[in-house]
Amino acid sequence: MQDELQTSAEALAAELNRSVYIEAPGYIPLAVSAHYGAVDQARIDALLSRTESPELMAYYKPWRLDAADAPVHIPANEALGLLPRVVYPVRHNGRLFAHIWLIDADPPIGEADDIAVDRASRTIGRILFRRDEKVQERADADESALRILLREDLAGRQGVLDEALRRHDAAADAPIVVLVARGITVASTGEPVTADALESFAAELGTTSGGTAMIPAAWAPELVALVPAKGDVIAAAQRHAHAVRAVAARHGLRFAGIGFGSAVCGVDGLADSYRQGRYCARVAERLTPQEGCRAWDSLGTFRMFAEIPWTPSGVDMVQPGLSSLFDDDRSPLAVTLWTYLECAGDVQEAVGRLNIHRGTLYYRLGRAEELLGIQLGDGESRFRLHAGLQLAKLAGLGKDF
Repeated sequence: MQDELQTSAEALAAELNRSVYIEAPGYIPLAVSAHYGAVDQARIDALLSRTESPELMAYYKPWRLDAADAPVHIPANEALGLLPRVVYPVRHNGRLFAHIWLIDADPPIGEADDIAVDRASRTIGRILFRRDEKVQERADADESALRILLREDLAGRQGVLDEALRRHDAAADAPIVVLVARGITVASTGEPVTADALESFAAELGTTSGGTAMIPAAWAPELVALVPAKGDVIAAAQRHAHAVRAVAARHGLRFAGIGFGSAVCGVDGLADSYRQGRYCARVAERLTPQEGCRAWDSLGTFRMFAEIPWTPSGVDMVQPGLSSLFDDDRSPLAVTLWTYLECAGDVQEAVGRLNIHRGTLYYRLGRAEELLGIQLGDGESRFRLHAGLQLAKLAGLGKDF
């Protein structure tokens, strides 16, 4: 289908002697012809980033492109580096599938151009309709497969997995990890993603995911996918996260956190990998918001908090009384303890990071020992305290912590 679409774009561009740019609704690029005629900075930027800038999307909004049934003429905007454009809706059986963008300059678009685009849009509409049917069939099959595969109590799961891997041309014996993405929002507004938009994203992800096999499902408010993990699992996780973000950018979406479970072979352990992936996504969302990524195999000591509530009472389970240090937002005790422990008890480095006097550091540490009933010279106490402070970060306690 992609070859058919690209061929149609190239043929139309050659006929018009002007560049053709085809986008799906939401400014998602589908095909770009070879260069003909006028080009502007806005088009160059869109080609490089594979998406329109928020400023351009705001500029286009008054023309309500997704509701148009006829060509829309958009005037130039010098401040945005934009030459005039004509945007043609591509519909099939009344449904909008795409827009054909042409620059309306050198020379301006005429009646003959309109006729040629109208003829080409009917062909492009049929191509996209066929593609949409196939993509939706695959997306439905993937979603159904994942619901079965992640249920440990269901029989026949290995056959379901084998079929899903064949559907995506993935090796049957490849190790698999479960990817989970959380905090999915519209990048331009920060609003939560709708179920329809998430399903559309998942459907494309299963079709084209940066050259990697991926079996996704949209389970609002999260995305779940099975992905192969050949070689280094951590490196594979980074590649898959990059692929997911690239497709998300084309859909105007953003993730607060992406998590990966441990690698498994076959269906045994998939449910565990899913739970691990969900937990890692939570950690990434809390510690590295705006598209952070964490993998179970490299999560380190944060694994210990998977079964402990991320609440003040959970913090006190690890280190009794620790949550009281966060009752007063002005108290510097928590951040002082954290910095001191992160510096492995190196006083000189700690006072440098905190920008305080050595005597002030000793006073604060002594005050914390008194309030918590611990001795920082005791290894067990230091371990509990450090772990409790890590959990406090996950729980979102304290403004400066």
